[in-house]
Amino acid sequence: MGEFEDHVKRAEHYLLGKNWVLAEQSISAADALRPLSLEVRELRDSLNGGRVPAWHFRMLNDQRRNRTYKEAIRRVVEAAEDGDDPIETVLDIGTGTGLLAMYAADCPGVQQVMACEANPTMADIAKEAVRENGKEAKVID
Repeated sequence: MGEFEDHVKRAEHYLLGKNWVLAEQSISAADALRPLSLEVRELRDSLNGGRVPAWHFRMLNDQRRNRTYKEAIRRVVEAAEDGDDPIETVLDIGTGTGLLAMYAADCPGVQQVMACEANPTMADIAKEAVRENGKEAKVID
């Protein structure tokens, strides 16, 4: 067995044991040897799929749920704006991908959105999503 195959086998072993750090290291080592390898790409997909809870995908694809949340956030912010205590800062605890934080950032009157996420992979995804969508939200992990 060659060096590339050794890294692939180690990565597979670490993925099965949910040792994400060592799996990433083995995948990176294999990638350095064969950057365009289908095996490396599949390992990366497995790594990312294992670190992102599956229910996130169902939620993101539920358009009815997303529209309902977007409308609810907008209504709460607008109702507060009509009262004595407008909402200027929003805190999204457990932001996941940052979708709801971005909805809040779109609301008139909201000046600051803070999004917290304990899962480091999800926090990175949220940071990238916020940046890619040009939103003003700070994601904290």
